[in-house]
Amino acid sequence: MCSSASSVNKPSPPSPPSSSSSSVSSMASSVRRLRCLEPATHLVNGGMETLFFRLGYVVGRHPWFTIGLCLLLIVTLGGGLFFWVEEHDSVALWSTYDSVARRNSEWVNRHFSDDVRYESVIVAAERNILRPDVLVLLAEMDLAVRNLSTADGHQWTNLCFRFGTTLKKHEHNNSPNRRRRRRHISKNDTYTSLATSVNHHPHYAASDIANGHSSPDIAEQEDEWDVGDLSKLDFSQVFADDEADYDSSLSTSGGLGGGGFLGRRAQHLVNLLAQPDDCLVRNILQIWDSDLERIKSLDQRQILADINAALLRGNDQGDPVNSLEFLLSDVRRDVNGSVYHVGATMMTWLLDNNPQNASVYTLWEKDFIHQTLHSNLTKPDDVRLYSLASSSYVEGIAEAVTSNFTVLMMGFSLIIFYFSFAMGRFNWIEQRVVLSIVGVSVVAQAILASYGLCFYLGVQYGPIHPIIPFLLLGIGVDDMFVIIQALDNLSNEEKQLPIPERMARAMKHAGVSITVTSVTDIAAFAIGATTSMPALRSFCINAMSGILMLFVLEVTFFVALTVLDERRKARHSIGCCFRPKADDWKPAPCSQRDLLKLFFERFYGPFLLRTPVKVFVLIVTAALVSVNIWGIFQLEQNFDPNWYLNEHSYPSEYFNAMRLYFPESGERASVYTGKIDYIGQRDQLNRMTELLRTNPFIHPNSVNFWYDDFQNWLNRTRQVDFPDDEPLFKELVQEYLFSPEGCHHLQDIKVEGSILDLEGNFNITGSRARFHHLSLKNASAKNKALESITSLSNAIIFGDAADLSSPIIFTHSYIEWEANRVISSELIRNLCLTMAAVVSVTLILISDLVTVFWVFTCIAFTLIDLLGLMYFWGLTVEISSSIIVIQATGLAIDYSAHIGHTFTTIRGSKSSRAKATLTRMGPAVWNGGFSTFLAFVLLVNTESHIFTTFFKLFFGVVVFGLFHGLAYLPVVLSCLGPDESGGSGSGAASGSSDSISTEFSSSPSSNSSDSSASTPIQKKQSSISALALENPIFISDIQIVCYPNLHPLDPIFISDIQVRNPMFTLVHLLTKLHEKRA
Repeated sequence: MCSSASSVNKPSPPSPPSSSSSSVSSMASSVRRLRCLEPATHLVNGGMETLFFRLGYVVGRHPWFTIGLCLLLIVTLGGGLFFWVEEHDSVALWSTYDSVARRNSEWVNRHFSDDVRYESVIVAAERNILRPDVLVLLAEMDLAVRNLSTADGHQWTNLCFRFGTTLKKHEHNNSPNRRRRRRHISKNDTYTSLATSVNHHPHYAASDIANGHSSPDIAEQEDEWDVGDLSKLDFSQVFADDEADYDSSLSTSGGLGGGGFLGRRAQHLVNLLAQPDDCLVRNILQIWDSDLERIKSLDQRQILADINAALLRGNDQGDPVNSLEFLLSDVRRDVNGSVYHVGATMMTWLLDNNPQNASVYTLWEKDFIHQTLHSNLTKPDDVRLYSLASSSYVEGIAEAVTSNFTVLMMGFSLIIFYFSFAMGRFNWIEQRVVLSIVGVSVVAQAILASYGLCFYLGVQYGPIHPIIPFLLLGIGVDDMFVIIQALDNLSNEEKQLPIPERMARAMKHAGVSITVTSVTDIAAFAIGATTSMPALRSFCINAMSGILMLFVLEVTFFVALTVLDERRKARHSIGCCFRPKADDWKPAPCSQRDLLKLFFERFYGPFLLRTPVKVFVLIVTAALVSVNIWGIFQLEQNFDPNWYLNEHSYPSEYFNAMRLYFPESGERASVYTGKIDYIGQRDQLNRMTELLRTNPFIHPNSVNFWYDDFQNWLNRTRQVDFPDDEPLFKELVQEYLFSPEGCHHLQDIKVEGSILDLEGNFNITGSRARFHHLSLKNASAKNKALESITSLSNAIIFGDAADLSSPIIFTHSYIEWEANRVISSELIRNLCLTMAAVVSVTLILISDLVTVFWVFTCIAFTLIDLLGLMYFWGLTVEISSSIIVIQATGLAIDYSAHIGHTFTTIRGSKSSRAKATLTRMGPAVWNGGFSTFLAFVLLVNTESHIFTTFFKLFFGVVVFGLFHGLAYLPVVLSCLGPDESGGSGSGAASGSSDSISTEFSSSPSSNSSDSSASTPIQKKQSSISALALENPIFISDIQIVCYPNLHPLDPIFISDIQVRNPMFTLVHLLTKLHEKRA
């Protein structure tokens, strides 16, 4: 054996062989290799082997220092967790950076910010909700919600949304004369003075207004109008003394313009402001004014009569979206058209969405969920409640993460147990229980460091990130198996070397293998990080950094732990707290058996390579590929953010109930127009309304546009033509919006100035029309609806003078629909680029065209089978499944590339080489696949769709990957693999024997020489060559060749590329060395 690491790691490169060497010339002339890749292969493999040899030696000598450096790195990067940012906004997550939906969302947020938070309850009954006991339950629940108070005293009345809030927002718009000194109001003021007074209404008692005086302090200050409690305001006395003038003006003005029209607008406004400013709710209890005592006195007959009367009134308010009809489900009518049965109803409470009170809203909403779902209200047996608050989705995502944290910890435990079982020996000294426990912690450290690094870089945490720990757990354990397997594969002579040199030799091979798999995985996620979808990009960056940190810690921290474990074994110590065994301790022979290796060598390999079994394997492969290709064409793309919730969580149950009881109520959407000429563009606006009503994907009765209702009101009440000048148009719009028929449209108009200004100092800068889509069952229908909506928007042209040349049609659900359209193209793009990257790495690793082709078929067949499995298992193409399919490419190469690579390093017949490959690499491939399976097997019973998808697809990856790597690939290589004379990576003389011995011979004399050389050097060369070519252990998978009988202190390390290269052969190297020593 060698005396120093440097002599091993830095051999002097021999000169090229002379042309007189017949064996080398014969081999060089017969090779069929990708010669253009040989320099790159030699450079990459040789450089990595040298790097990892030195790294293993350094870590082997300084394990504690290495552990300290790694922990310092982890603590430093882990500090990034203080910058934890979690993203929940659907636009920021699922909308591509250049999408139309993102641009529309930005415009809507600037002009029509969402100022309402909705808290909803669906009440369903098997028999009928129109029963006294059910209505009493609804009334008691409504009263309990109204009386809710948080621990810090915030009550419903302080947080609810009121109609006055809408008026206040109009008053607080940027008006050039919005802030002015408040005027003293007297009964002799003109209507112009009244307009100014109403526009800047002082917050003092009605008696002060009636008596004609105000507070001096208030009169001198500049302040904004605070609507306060509008129920306390009474403007009736303001018009008392002017009633005669008001009536006279109406009669003399002909109903339009002048003081009469101003009086009518002012009267509507006063009536509007005089209405009680109650908290806004929507439920059927409003029919009885939400009076609990009154509702308790109702009987079945009276309930049905009141409900039918309310439905007959229908849409008298001109607001079909908020009508009673949309609050009822499963409505059944008798022959006369009267309702006698309702299966479910919806109750909604509205909160004022003030961003400054976000934390208060969250606390109140938690109490709301508890009150509506878990209170002690008396509930009939057939009644079911489903509740949802505005913060429920975020809470549901957090619940999905925390609920699967226990599963992750149990997965760690399974990995530890299997690692100890597979890598250790069944005796007290050679067991690796402690190494398994501490080694698996490397995965947790990689998760911590990668998350911290990403938060330092500003990468946000999304709803699909919880699967990253399971992903890293499966990959990390595979790498640990490779390192331990490389250490155990050292020869008996090498195991006697000092521990640093042993780790150096083990890492020389294991480091290359880990690098190859890590590079392919990183490449797959790096390609995914170039996607235009933010959530997918964020996930891929986080996963890429996790794999990188895992790779760094595996080759440093885990190697250092392995060195410490080897030191323990050298002391014959069971553990740090136990007394060492005697120095003459020897393990029991039964504990030294590698049962898995014996299984592959004696049973699986010989059985698989029988001709009938080969035919069966090829038929099964072809059948799987054919069936799954059909399944791919049946595969649908569909994406629903609600899938990331736990299946039985209360938000998920609410969404399911919504689809069950209100299937006809599709997504609620809006059409927005900017600052346009509402007089000149009348035809375009009317055409827009007509197109909405005739759209096949929109509920025709749900279209509600103030402009359309305004024209109907104008024709019905004023019986005049549409105004053709702007001042008159503004006056009529104000009268309509202040009237009972149009006041609900105030929230659908945005103005510059104030809509309450009776002097007309305002301009309409934005309008909104609302509608409901029909219930769309799948992604295909949603894509068609989105295309139809886009075409509708483009068909309306307002001209270049408008700030929006065409209307914007938007709802947050369009983000989901647009993501569906992007996912399939992103999957195809990322999959193609990932396959190209994987093939490139494989070409450099193997450098044999035939073998690379068959390895590529393994990867392609695995992906085809996986995509087909998605259809048969009820999955769709969406974000999480796309990520796992891309990751499957990296895992598939792990199961096949090592088999193909090992096949090219062995000499003999195709069948014998395939058998030897299974013996050598089969256990390692199986351990890697099975450990990956254990990492997520406990997710089989999870309630989260994303984790269920993760389990199903990774199960498919492992099953199909192992089948193609351990069955299909050995069979096809044994039949159609490269010939041994084809230079499939051997690099030995062409006259070697085809048979491969599976038992190691300890001396060259045990191997017969078939050389016909006559000189002593040639005979020695032939003997060494035969031994090297016939014994699969002689040139092992760890790429180390040691021939101790030549010289006990000078082992010759020959890498795989050197063994295969005809210009740098084992025979030539040994011949030169023999001549030098002779």
